[in-house]
Amino acid sequence: MESRAQDLSKIPEHKRVQFVLPTGKFDVSSVEEESTPVEGTLTGAEARSFYEELLAEEPSTCEDVKPPKKSLATKRRVPVEELMIKEELSERDHHKFLTECTSGELKNVIKWFERGVDLSFADQFGWTALHCAAAAGKNDVVLFLIENGSNWSLLESTGKSFSQLANRNTLKAVAAWFEKQSEMDDEEMDEPRGHCYQCGRTYAGSEADHLTNLSHIVRMNKQNPSFSGFVIPEWNPGFRLLRKAGWTDDAGLGKDRQGQKYPVRTVLKRDRSGFGTNKKIARVTHFEANDERAVETEKIKSGETKKEREKRLNKEKRMERDLRWAFNDPR
Repeated sequence: MESRAQDLSKIPEHKRVQFVLPTGKFDVSSVEEESTPVEGTLTGAEARSFYEELLAEEPSTCEDVKPPKKSLATKRRVPVEELMIKEELSERDHHKFLTECTSGELKNVIKWFERGVDLSFADQFGWTALHCAAAAGKNDVVLFLIENGSNWSLLESTGKSFSQLANRNTLKAVAAWFEKQSEMDDEEMDEPRGHCYQCGRTYAGSEADHLTNLSHIVRMNKQNPSFSGFVIPEWNPGFRLLRKAGWTDDAGLGKDRQGQKYPVRTVLKRDRSGFGTNKKIARVTHFEANDERAVETEKIKSGETKKEREKRLNKEKRMERDLRWAFNDPR
């Protein structure tokens, strides 16, 4: 017992456990029941009469507002702010826009423009929508693009501008449109500021702005077209001699400019075989300068001579004799 008391003294008081000895029976009388009387209790008849009076009353002006049921449609509904934001067009969409400009469908071009397409977009060859429409000769699309601020000063990968790619009909339509615009500008301005002697138009503003204006470039391109169609560089000696003699790019060959502009390519017929048996390349110039082959007669190889024929027959006989001797070998 002493050792057990010593052990208990080592345990702190807050950690000690007090055990109660069991009793025989539970004493119900020891439990005091405290019953608090409930105030304001109603009987069954009173409650029934209260609810009947409540149902008999007329409904008030305030109507019960039921909360709206959330459906899948309301959950998927997109806010108006998100619908107003324009979609970002991809590179593939811009290529489709270039195709529509080439085909000349103005309605589709307007739809793409309303979707926010970039008019200055260029493909891998440097062609913009204005280049495609001008090369295809779609005047309506060209005028629509210019009216809506398309950059006509951009060059494609080979260095050609819009005016060089456009045909004459397109240039005439663009020039007529710019003439109307310039006439309207002339009516609005009080005093003309300058006159261009190159294109013959009166302009307002600085001379540098007029020289870079599309109307001036189109007029000068109509007077002096720069694209001749010859696959000859301008620094070629023959090309420079023709120009020095008074020839221009848009005229025929010769000093009088009455010759054929594009010479006919020919094929030299220097054998006695039929037409079409030898497929040769057609050329404009077949020989270089001072080339003696131009006057030489082409030698036709004759047939087999008598000596060559005898030699060939003797060779065949020897081969036949050797073959027979090999099969008749006595071994």
